[in-house]
Amino acid sequence: MSERPAAFRLALIAPVVAAGYYAGAQIGLALTFPPATTSVLWPPNAILTAALLMVPTRAWWLCLAAALPVHILLEIDAGFSARLVGLLFVTNCSEALIAAIAVRALSDAPTRFDSFRRVAAFVGGAGLLAPIVSSFADAAVVDLVRGENYWDVWRVRVFANVLTELSVAPAIIIGWDAARSLVTRRPRARSLIEPIAFVTALVGLAVLVFGRPGVRDAMPGTPPTPIVLLLPVFGWAAMRFGVGGVSVALLGSAFVASYETAGGLRPFATMAPGDSLIAVQMILAVVAMPLTTSR
Repeated sequence: MSERPAAFRLALIAPVVAAGYYAGAQIGLALTFPPATTSVLWPPNAILTAALLMVPTRAWWLCLAAALPVHILLEIDAGFSARLVGLLFVTNCSEALIAAIAVRALSDAPTRFDSFRRVAAFVGGAGLLAPIVSSFADAAVVDLVRGENYWDVWRVRVFANVLTELSVAPAIIIGWDAARSLVTRRPRARSLIEPIAFVTALVGLAVLVFGRPGVRDAMPGTPPTPIVLLLPVFGWAAMRFGVGGVSVALLGSAFVASYETAGGLRPFATMAPGDSLIAVQMILAVVAMPLTTSR
């Protein structure tokens, strides 16, 4: 009897990973500033990282195989050459593999974030090491095939992927565990009040900070760098919801910042859109890392 549920779960891996990779790639492609090839927010790699951490190593090939046709279809449709599409898939997979191998080597429980050692292993292995190392190959590919400046590509990809690894992967892993717990016990209505209030405050402040300069200017006492208005929300997330809350706050802020920058709005108006967003990514990642490891 125990083999049948295991086989059923294994059969679910491919469609779930494919669907997640598809959604993440659509977001990433929508947040690419032409003529640049590299997106300012690229979730698919972090989605693969989460999948590799959650499944047995013998099923890793299934996760990568499920992502391949989705990757090919979406990026060919986006106008990339077949050569570039194939090489970028290799660099995407290299990031997820480096992250999963490093976290499994450093942590005694790769899918748990309930101690400083476990969280630090994830931040160091998946949040920093994997994006930095894999970006050298990715930048070389884009420089070779598209002729874009190597270090510009490397810089954009590193900050984008550090941010998505720190936000997307923990949110998926913790969210999956939370969803499984809901199957066995239904939450009380009162317990949902604070999470709903948190998400509402996060989205409202993120839109205010990143996308509504006219409203900010009309508010007396608004700081010159309004991104500090998000700090209380990050503190709330860390104290009340732990790593999962910080990941959600980071992901929500990064997505709103990327979306508004793509629409022509940005918090640092004196910078070019790409540079402005990189500055935001750096601030969010630096703020999130100590809060994530504060448990």
